[in-house]
Amino acid sequence: DAEAMMTLYNSAKVIVCTSTVEGNPRVTAEAMACGIPVISTRVGLMQEIIENGQNGFLVDWNAVDMAEKIGFLLDGTTLRENMGEAGRDTMFKYQAHKTIARYAQAYHRVIEGLDPLPL
Repeated sequence: DAEAMMTLYNSAKVIVCTSTVEGNPRVTAEAMACGIPVISTRVGLMQEIIENGQNGFLVDWNAVDMAEKIGFLLDGTTLRENMGEAGRDTMFKYQAHKTIARYAQAYHRVIEGLDPLPL
């Protein structure tokens, strides 16, 4: 259930996604929304959502690189907290009602003959 998952996420210091093929790993989005820093391989939407070194870490599928990033986050409380907060802020941007509003704004810009990107 959702409450149990929230308890689990909030007890974690870091979440690692080691997928080799993935669309949008739900666990990473949920962890980021809970303020837990994410280390993920470069799969699916993670490449668009994670700003490497800002709101998480993107890694190649390489155990040494993953271990290094895990060490950074476990040893660095300030880094872990800042990255977790940035991840939460990122997920706030992706809430459905906000995303729908951004799409609507982009469509209106296209209809008006404007560039849809500066949102």
